[in-house]
Amino acid sequence: MLMLVSLFCTLFQDEPVFSGPQPGEKLVPFVATGVLGKDADQKLDIVTEKDSKPCVLIFVHERSRPAFGLSNMVMRLVQDRGPEKVAGSLIFLTDDPTETAEWMNRVPEFFPKQIRLGISVDGKEGPGAYGLNRNVSLTVLIAKDNTVHASFALLQPSIEVDGPEIFKAIAEVLGEKEVPKIADYQPQRRGDNAPMKREAAPQHPEIRNMLSPVIQKTATDDEVAAAAKKVEEFAAEHEDFRIQIGDIARRIIAAEKLGDYGTAKCQEYLSKWAKEFTKEVVNKPDEKKE
Repeated sequence: MLMLVSLFCTLFQDEPVFSGPQPGEKLVPFVATGVLGKDADQKLDIVTEKDSKPCVLIFVHERSRPAFGLSNMVMRLVQDRGPEKVAGSLIFLTDDPTETAEWMNRVPEFFPKQIRLGISVDGKEGPGAYGLNRNVSLTVLIAKDNTVHASFALLQPSIEVDGPEIFKAIAEVLGEKEVPKIADYQPQRRGDNAPMKREAAPQHPEIRNMLSPVIQKTATDDEVAAAAKKVEEFAAEHEDFRIQIGDIARRIIAAEKLGDYGTAKCQEYLSKWAKEFTKEVVNKPDEKKE
């Protein structure tokens, strides 16, 4: 579900997404609360002014399976290179640190060893000086000499899409001529990605084409209504499409982002679909209830 919403946001936002310090900017020291092993309940200095060796710093904004899968794979590469070459830190951002710590302690086997694993002491927003974007799922920072080399703000984390670019950035700060292969660090067992939430089904191929005219901010009410009618007719015949549109609409509303999409008429339809487009079969637009 999160993956669908993230993709929906990506498709219909023109502005690039940023989170955290950008390339060339310095990393600011901050503290996190350690979880698991000897670091449990300890205050960890994740970044210090004297740090010089390469580091990979991942902020987990959203506890989802795609976010966990990508961050875990990246940290397996970090672990493989060893702490003498690169420091790895996986920091969870949450307003409920107790619940997050309890969850982490229930699945310790899913986290790579030899990395710093912690929970931000600054809540969901993370360290104030970092300017993290709470609307993304992951913020990945690759640095050397305490200076950011590459920054990734990921709405929809994807091993296939984002993994190669992150691996390339890590190879660059390590001075490696060959970029590590994604296949060498993907999980071999079904459980390696930790089932945090049910994985979303693949996006229906018609979602972009059919939603684009509905969400256009310059569309008239008649244009929105005509486009919405096509969506409803198609949804009545295609269950997977209907469910995905409903999931998207509900997540947008839950995130209090409805006002960011389209016109008032568009928002009416999104609200309607959030209620009607569920796993239950809906009536076709021209059918009447008895």
